[in-house]
Amino acid sequence: MLGEKDTVSQLLNELETLRRLANQIEDAARNRIEESGKLLQKILDATPDMLVLKDTNLVYRFVNSAFCRFLGKEQDEITGKTDYDLFPPEEAEKYRSDDVRVVETKQPQVQEEEVTGASGKKWLYVAKNPVIDDSGRVIGVLCSVRDITVLKQTEEALRENQHFLSNVFSSIQDGISVLDKSLCIIKVNRTVEEWNARAMPLVGKRCYEAYKGKREPCEQCPAKEVLETGKPAYETVPKTGPAGEAVGWSDVYAFPLKDLKTGETKGIINYIRDVTERRQKEGELKLALNKLQRVVLQAIQGMARVVERRDAYTAGHQFRVADLACAIADELGFSEYEMRGIQMAALVHDIGKVSVPVEILNKPARLTKTEFELIRTHPRIGFDILKEIEFPWPIAQMVLQHHERLDGSGYPLGLKADEICREAKILAVADVVEAMASHRPYRPALGVDKALEEITSNRGVLYDSDTVDVCVRLFTSKGFRLDDN
Repeated sequence: MLGEKDTVSQLLNELETLRRLANQIEDAARNRIEESGKLLQKILDATPDMLVLKDTNLVYRFVNSAFCRFLGKEQDEITGKTDYDLFPPEEAEKYRSDDVRVVETKQPQVQEEEVTGASGKKWLYVAKNPVIDDSGRVIGVLCSVRDITVLKQTEEALRENQHFLSNVFSSIQDGISVLDKSLCIIKVNRTVEEWNARAMPLVGKRCYEAYKGKREPCEQCPAKEVLETGKPAYETVPKTGPAGEAVGWSDVYAFPLKDLKTGETKGIINYIRDVTERRQKEGELKLALNKLQRVVLQAIQGMARVVERRDAYTAGHQFRVADLACAIADELGFSEYEMRGIQMAALVHDIGKVSVPVEILNKPARLTKTEFELIRTHPRIGFDILKEIEFPWPIAQMVLQHHERLDGSGYPLGLKADEICREAKILAVADVVEAMASHRPYRPALGVDKALEEITSNRGVLYDSDTVDVCVRLFTSKGFRLDDN
């Protein structure tokens, strides 16, 4: 058996062993806590949002790197301080008041506020939450802070842009109407409201109900066309008054309103311009233009009469050529305006003969070579007479080229094919047909059949093929006649 002294010694050894073991456990726990603290610090420092922990005295106990960067200070310059040490007095008083409310109410608080940082004023989204221990006692305030300065600036820019666009939208003197796919009005500018004051409010109504007082969509509706095709459309439509009566005209330009993601048409933008005054002016201008054209035509006809008074045998020739040339041009699809130019050129195509002696024009025998060469000068002389007159059509060129031929055998320039203007090609055929079908001092009339035989046999050689085909068809199928004038 062990003695009392040995027992005491053994107990002391065991106690020492337990002490060392306790120290090891304590060191391990402390290291584990330090490692966990460092890991937590790294995690919190890596967080882009700012994190702040204050105690109930509202003293800073912990801040992460994001908050340090915001204030431009090191962590040890912040911890242990209060808001009064870090911010201007007015800001510090507000932050303290907010923190006290969180502590007293035990309720979170969220708000946006402008805070002074190292780089100046910043807008922050601040969420403050009470830190509560197991007994339900508040032991601190945890603040999570996000820098929303760029977002606020973007929102402000968007508001400014929206305000600007709204002012532009309202100030446009033409009408703007935005419709959905059911033709229901979504938005209009002030001009549309003024035009349709009787139907206010417009938003929420179908466009044909509000603008036209109808129960069904209009037949002439560019908005419907946009929905069907997905492409812009245009239409000039009657403008109606309070009782649905026509009070003018509007140009309506309709554009698809596209979805930014899918590209699908989700509505229509109508741009509406009141063209009543313009239409009235156009009508007045058209009347004045028609009157002017009649005056010019009468003057041209007078010139033609002067020429033909010198040549009794060819009296009416230019008028008949004009009738035939216009008929051919009409069949070829020329516009009314273009035909008016051809008519005037035909009426004076032989005006250059005023320089040819009457005895040569009326000579009953075949002309000598010298006399024929003198006759051949009349297109050039006619051109010289007409070139200084500012016609809206190339009349002088038509007169100059009416004796040109596709193969270059014509005169006075020897032009070929596409070098000859379309109108001159028509005059050439009409001139030949009328001349051969009519009496001349040096020979009797050859008749229409001979004239058509001439142009048909030289179709595509001397005369334009399409013009020849139309001319023949006029006489053989459509009953055209060379009437006396």
